[in-house]
Amino acid sequence: MSHRICSTAAYFDMIRDKSGALLWMACGLGATLSGADQRHAEALGEYSDLLGIGYQIRDDLMAYDGTRAGKPNVSDIRNSRPTLPVLLAHRDASPEHQHRIERILADTTSPIADRREAMTELVHEYGAVRSARETSHDYARLAAKALDPLPPSEHKNALIDLTVPGNLA
Repeated sequence: MSHRICSTAAYFDMIRDKSGALLWMACGLGATLSGADQRHAEALGEYSDLLGIGYQIRDDLMAYDGTRAGKPNVSDIRNSRPTLPVLLAHRDASPEHQHRIERILADTTSPIADRREAMTELVHEYGAVRSARETSHDYARLAAKALDPLPPSEHKNALIDLTVPGNLA
C-alpha cells in the first residue's frame, strides 16, 4: 500500500490558507482599526500570506532538523501529512525511494519512531531539509519586501523583525 503525494503547489495553497489566513486575521484587523488605505491593507495581506508560508515551512522542518517546538516531531508522519521536506525529497528521489516515502506515509502499523527515522534519513539524503530551509527564508525575505509600501514606523519595524530567520519564520 502507498500514499498519494500531493503536489508542492497544493501544499503551498494549503499552508497559505492555514497559516497565512491566521496571520491575515491579525494584520487585517490591525489595518482596519488603524484606517489603513487599500494599498497598505493589500501590502499587509501579501505580507501575511508570505510570512505564513515561511513560518509553516519552518514549523514542518522541526521534525527533521532537531528543533523542538509545540507539536510532537512525529505528528505529520503519524497523520500521513506530507510536508515540504517530504515533498522535496520525493521529487528528487529515485523511483524506489519515491515508493518508500509513499509507503512510510501510508503505513499506520509500524512504530512511529521507525517511520520517523526512515523519513528523516530520506529527507536528509536528498538535501530536502536544506532546500526547505532556504525556501522558508526566501518567503520571509519576500514578506519583508511586501511591507515596502508602508511608511516607516515602529510597527513596520516590528513586522519586519518577524521575518528574520529564527524570530518567526
